[in-house]
Amino acid sequence: MLVQNLLLLLLSALLSCDGAAGPNITTIAGTGVSGSTGDGGPATAAKLSSPKGLAYDPDTDRLYVCDSGFHRVRVIYLSNGTIGAFAGTVTGGSGGAGDGGPAVAAMFNS
Repeated sequence: MLVQNLLLLLLSALLSCDGAAGPNITTIAGTGVSGSTGDGGPATAAKLSSPKGLAYDPDTDRLYVCDSGFHRVRVIYLSNGTIGAFAGTVTGGSGGAGDGGPAVAAMFNS
């Protein structure tokens, strides 16, 4: 389903456009307000900041989002619609540290 849809990245939201079912646009994640909150809750209630890249894992039905505004990688669990942190820390800021530690404690430069 998701692979066949066109995914649109906005400044603070991730939308899906399913052309086969008509001009339907569905919010996958984000509220449209920039931020980095909502981990553990509904992806549509989470705040994103400049999502740039996506990776979809069909084996786990997870969508990985590069949330570049806060130097993080977020994961959307499409099976239940929740979002979480995959890598990077919002409190640590940007940088290049964290090798050998937990992914969610790593600091990225972009």
